[in-house]
Amino acid sequence: MRLPFPPPGPGERRILCLACFSARISEVDDAGRPAWRCADCGTFSPRRLLFDPRVRWWVDPDGEYWHETAGVVVVDPSGCCLLFERRLFPYQMTIPAGHVDVGEDPAAAAVREVAEEVGLDLPAVEHVTDADIRGDSCRRGSDAHRWHLYQVRVPARPRTRLGAEGLRTMWLTAEEAARVDLTVPVRRFLEGCGGWP
Repeated sequence: MRLPFPPPGPGERRILCLACFSARISEVDDAGRPAWRCADCGTFSPRRLLFDPRVRWWVDPDGEYWHETAGVVVVDPSGCCLLFERRLFPYQMTIPAGHVDVGEDPAAAAVREVAEEVGLDLPAVEHVTDADIRGDSCRRGSDAHRWHLYQVRVPARPRTRLGAEGLRTMWLTAEEAARVDLTVPVRRFLEGCGGWP
């Protein structure tokens, strides 16, 4: 998302329509999933442009709106990775991941997201790689994310407890995961690493 206007100042929260940038949008229910409708242009979308002062974001010199994200590849003893189907946009399979808060260490954000999204309490995670990924669209309106990828190998497959963003979990090998609808960054990491890290 390239912004055609100056971004808001630090500490300012704004929610805008992705089509016309009107602030007259409201959340509506879309068969149990949140969506937004614009009162000015009529756009109905699972996304909106959100400037949240709690989340790390910036605008690059080309006007691209970026977010910072951390995620974790959780691998069991058989080599399967924990994935979950998202209830919120993007509606695909993904690893536990989410936005990094202002002042938050990316590794701490990754551990927090695993707890929030799949109910696992991890003592620590191991850093794998960092990557700037364009084409990674989120429900907050960014199409570009700076990713921090971590991994953890668990001694036994743990019981998961889905948070509000998930519909179901799956444990998949790299080969099985390659055949499902994955989010852009997870597919890129899977292909780039030649399997789960």
